[in-house]
Amino acid sequence: MSTLRTLIPPIVTLTLYLCLGMGLTGCGASAAMRVDEGLVFSPPDWPQPLAGDLVRPDGCSRCPLVVLVHGGSWKSGKPGHMRGFAEALAARGYASFSVQYRLLPDWRFPAQLEDVQLALRWLAREADALDIDAGRLGIWGYSAGAHLASLAALVTDAPRVRAVVSGGNPADLLYASTSPLVEALMGGPFDDMPDAYRAASPLHQVTAGAPPTFIYHASWDWIVATEHARRLQAALDDAGVPNELHWLPMRGHIVGFFLPGEARERAIDFLDRYLRD
Repeated sequence: MSTLRTLIPPIVTLTLYLCLGMGLTGCGASAAMRVDEGLVFSPPDWPQPLAGDLVRPDGCSRCPLVVLVHGGSWKSGKPGHMRGFAEALAARGYASFSVQYRLLPDWRFPAQLEDVQLALRWLAREADALDIDAGRLGIWGYSAGAHLASLAALVTDAPRVRAVVSGGNPADLLYASTSPLVEALMGGPFDDMPDAYRAASPLHQVTAGAPPTFIYHASWDWIVATEHARRLQAALDDAGVPNELHWLPMRGHIVGFFLPGEARERAIDFLDRYLRD
């Protein structure tokens, strides 16, 4: 059986978009914020215009920055879907930038990774103008967004990502190689391109220089198998990289996104250790 399910029951999908529309993503904490939506970070010659949403706490100058990467099976989603996480971060004194990236089926990997890397470089260049501290940079993603966030942190030399929060991450595409969705992302079956699958897997890019990583995963996740979290932690442990793994009990993949429980605050505590000088 595939480790990634490509279909979500219609009732769950309806609940997903209703919750997003009501701003319930992660039950975001209330905070005084400055919100700038639709900031274009792509150059004119990029294959597709790309924009993101910048959220900053009121009264905070040069706050540490967390880049947010939405999920959606690499084929759907938008920056606003991470607003609840942005609000929680703002309440704890962090700026955040939620990125747009190119989606399936029009764009295959590595387009999505390139877009996240583009956003990281743009934020570093524009840090003074945006009044953020890109030298204290973290990245946080869920599901497909966690895959892209963690991979970008591992393979991007500059700017350096100092900490990662990875939720529901399909971290090992070799383990998920029988998934039609993964095959669509990669543009071909594993047997034809094993090296590409390995290069696109965060787990297989972990080295001793990887950034500290906080992993959280729903214990009842039937969309992204829990084995991904275990394997990612094992790879980080083997490389000597600081990490934590937090399980969300009695939750599936979608509920784990909207109701991360104490994992969200524990993740921000983790960021505090590495982004607060």
